[in-house]
Amino acid sequence: MRRRRSSRSVALVAASLSSDQLSEDLLPEERKRVLHDIHELFAGRPTVEIWQRSFRKDSVYEDPLARAVGLRQVAAQFYALPLLFSPLPLSSQLLASTPTQLVFSHTVLYTLRHTSLRKTVDSVVVVDLDPADKVVGMWDLWEGEEPPVRWGVGEADDNPPQMLRRISGFTLPWVVRVPKEVLRIQG
Repeated sequence: MRRRRSSRSVALVAASLSSDQLSEDLLPEERKRVLHDIHELFAGRPTVEIWQRSFRKDSVYEDPLARAVGLRQVAAQFYALPLLFSPLPLSSQLLASTPTQLVFSHTVLYTLRHTSLRKTVDSVVVVDLDPADKVVGMWDLWEGEEPPVRWGVGEADDNPPQMLRRISGFTLPWVVRVPKEVLRIQG
């Protein structure tokens, strides 16, 4: 189910589109809803309804820090976000929409809770969808690039550094409470 993303192909898609070529307003209602739900997740506002209407049980999520497989692990990533950070979405731009994929860029200002430490992250997010417009996979490419292969965040499945990203995805559900309703979602 996992597909390797190429930052080069994402960058080419992004470079070939200008802001006046693609508008969220032109998307079908289902696509608008999926995009809105994903924006809510990155803003630190996950809900059971978002997972029920927009995600498959076997969905995958990857960013430079974690690789989460299955809805329980994916949901834990987003339920942990507001516990650790105060995310403030600054901007978002739809870059591409195909029958099976959404690509958008966004900028989020993250403030570490109970501190004044801030970090602005510019991302390109690639979302793979099934025919029912449910998320199959989501790749958060910080600065539009693949996760680095050094310091424990490698890409290859047989690469020991990849294990650190998988461990992050695997252990977070033990630490962060995911509502039981999310765990009961079928399909």
